[in-house]
Amino acid sequence: MRWTVTIAALVMSLLFCVSAWGRVLSPGQYATELANLKTNMEKGRVEDSRRQARDLLDDEVQWDTGLRLATDRSILRDVTLAARPADLFASQRNLSELLSALARGEHSSAPKVDHSLLSRLQSERYATSLARGGRVPTVPAMNETVLQYLTRMIKKVREAVRRWITRLFDWLSDLFLSEKDREAGFLGTPTVVALMVGAIALLLVAMALWVLRSSRGKEKIILSASSPEESASDADPLSRASNEWEQYARELARAGRVREAIRAWYHAVLVASYRSGVIQYRKGRTNWEYVAALPPALSWRSRFVSMTRIFEREWYGRDRSELDALELCASDASSILQQLAGARTR
Repeated sequence: MRWTVTIAALVMSLLFCVSAWGRVLSPGQYATELANLKTNMEKGRVEDSRRQARDLLDDEVQWDTGLRLATDRSILRDVTLAARPADLFASQRNLSELLSALARGEHSSAPKVDHSLLSRLQSERYATSLARGGRVPTVPAMNETVLQYLTRMIKKVREAVRRWITRLFDWLSDLFLSEKDREAGFLGTPTVVALMVGAIALLLVAMALWVLRSSRGKEKIILSASSPEESASDADPLSRASNEWEQYARELARAGRVREAIRAWYHAVLVASYRSGVIQYRKGRTNWEYVAALPPALSWRSRFVSMTRIFEREWYGRDRSELDALELCASDASSILQQLAGARTR
């Protein structure tokens, strides 16, 4: 669940960054986009027109002179606020005039460039060296205060968040609403918007609380290293009964002796298997020899193989074990012991 929350947060952050990043269009591409927008407006496609206008709001136009300007927001913003086909028709005239102006600009002659002026301005970009003993002029005052700058940045962030939420609602509308409901502006009503925002917020809060509760609910176990020499008296599986090994395994886990707890669970299964007659005890036999002696049709054979692999790796291959290995071993052992107990009662 923690990974799910983390991935969801990363996806939300990625969508937020993508939503705040616009395109750079040439005048011809800009005219083509506006022509497509005009076609959607003439056909009364409210949602398509609003979505296309919102996308153009984030774009910029790169002119042949090197100047980069924002798109015509005054016209496009009216389209984004349209709720009915009639509202689109009211903006068609301004859009047609804009397209005509762009067409006239494409056919007009390019202005003459003063290369000497450009060279002089380029040379003045670099600061000249100060004369010896000269005075450094004071730095001119900023045009805006820190508070004004922060206010401007907050407005930009708020606008980016608004655009992201709007695109999210458009995606939800395409997913859940019919064409008739979208044309009626059902998703754009303040009540529905507020309900959806509240539902998303409640879902995120519930997921966070579930993660916190599940993490606190787990028993805190302090991991500690142990070695075979510390538990030499417990090396013999026959030194305890199966149920005593189970109880001892839980006590070792609470004490943080994870490796020894894994061995105790494994010994509990071995003793129970000896008692039921599934495995014949022989001194000097290896664990994998016991695995090979199990009947292939035995229902819990795969679990015993998994337990043996975990025990061999953790006890002989490591000096410190993690809780994940203990949980897997305990789960397999509990399942095998239940099946053995059920077989004895029948």
